[in-house]
Amino acid sequence: MNGAVERFNRTIQTVLKKITIIPAEWDEKLPYAVFAYNSCRHEATGESPHFIMYGRDARIPLKTDLEEQVGRYQVDVDEYKYRHAEQMNFAQAEARKQVEREQDGAKKWFDKKNKVAERKFPVVGDRILVKILSIQYSCRLP
Repeated sequence: MNGAVERFNRTIQTVLKKITIIPAEWDEKLPYAVFAYNSCRHEATGESPHFIMYGRDARIPLKTDLEEQVGRYQVDVDEYKYRHAEQMNFAQAEARKQVEREQDGAKKWFDKKNKVAERKFPVVGDRILVKILSIQYSCRLP
């Protein structure tokens, strides 16, 4: 888990270096950097964190369409809630599948790199050698 946090911090630092003119003002630009990070599609999930969390893409003022702006009296609230819940479940299921694919890929890469298929691991009933450290260090057995 620490690796993911370190990677996130490195990404945010890179974004802050690009959008901050005066280095001392990095804290003022941090919300914008986090919003940009949450609005971008991530390879591990296949969707943006904002979409997975809220079930819709983030609304950016420059990106707003007039067709998208529907008045609150033009939509049936119950139907909207039902469709929104369906979309959230679908998005989370797709993200879960994408994460599993990424994990499988990482496992295959690790196994190939470390030649796991060539190793022979003991199974139940195999004889194994056990090193007793108390004999080596002249300790008494409990």
